[in-house]
Amino acid sequence: MRYLLNAIPGAIVGDSGVMLDISPMKPEWIGTVVSAIGHQSTADLVSKILRRPIPMNRISTPVMKPGDIHYLALYRGPRLPEGAVTLPEGATIDFFQIRAYKGGRWPCFDGGCSNCAGQFGLRDDFDGTEVFECPCPHHKAMRIDLYREAHV
Repeated sequence: MRYLLNAIPGAIVGDSGVMLDISPMKPEWIGTVVSAIGHQSTADLVSKILRRPIPMNRISTPVMKPGDIHYLALYRGPRLPEGAVTLPEGATIDFFQIRAYKGGRWPCFDGGCSNCAGQFGLRDDFDGTEVFECPCPHHKAMRIDLYREAHV
């Protein structure tokens, strides 16, 4: 079962952990889902973007296991007033696919890398240059961005 989330709940991470890949996607790629959107205003806005009813559904999502895929409608902007039917100026709802993998190694997503280890091995030089060791250009760029966001 695939869920449409509006935040990443801690409950999707089980006791043994899970590796998550969170990648941007087009909203029209979202197929059949169970809504796990907990606020009516957000559900209404997502419904408008997806051009189909997405109900508010305040539920607990299960732990993600390797192979699971969920979708995230991430609102970015000022707090939505109750009953909002349009996005405030400068606000966006961006869509992401969340995939769960076994721990250890990341798969290569760009297809041109035959041995993408995707290892999160940090080097000792934290000067903002290549801080992650990964031969896959997609993952290298993504991890550098994530590292910078986490350490600003």
